Amino acid sequence: MALPKIFLHLFSMPRPSLPAIFETRFSSVPWHHIAIECVCAHSALLPVSQALERLGQESTVQDMLDRLRCARCGARQVVQARIVYSGASGVAMSSASATNVHLPKPRG
Repeated sequence: MALPKIFLHLFSMPRPSLPAIFETRFSSVPWHHIAIECVCAHSALLPVSQALERLGQESTVQDMLDRLRCARCGARQVVQARIVYSGASGVAMSSASATNVHLPKPRG
């Protein structure tokens, strides 16, 4: 299936200057994850600790993105990348089970 000309043009555009996220060194955010989304809409949450093991202490987000390939479609085109912190979720979940929450009574 051939892509419409507009899509071919978008893929051939020069890469803009990199935002600060791409210059972030993994050693500065070792407990975080990188949320990645591919052009096929496949997404993944990759631990920074794995990137540190494979790429080294001085590696950046851009170093990782240059090597990524989508597990679903095989593309190397990342649509979105975010650094996220996924720790302390146990604290958030403990308050979710609170029984002394005062909610308004339903009408009717």
